[in-house]
Amino acid sequence: MLGIKNIFWPLTAKPGQVFTGYLDTILMSIFIAGVVLVLFDAVRRWILVAKGAPAPQEAFGPPLTVEGEVKMGCC
Repeated sequence: MLGIKNIFWPLTAKPGQVFTGYLDTILMSIFIAGVVLVLFDAVRRWILVAKGAPAPQEAFGPPLTVEGEVKMGCC
């Protein structure tokens, strides 16, 4: 949040950049909140897997391709 306070918020005091300052501040706050939510969910899943829970199936995708071949790797 320090970047928002030091970079985007001062724009609200400059003539002609008031709207840009508010817009950038709001959008950056939404972006940071999204990053925090993703990190929170990732840490939660890491802890569950570390305690012995199986890894979620969506982490690796379907094990077989449409043609019935075994899928290896990420792609």
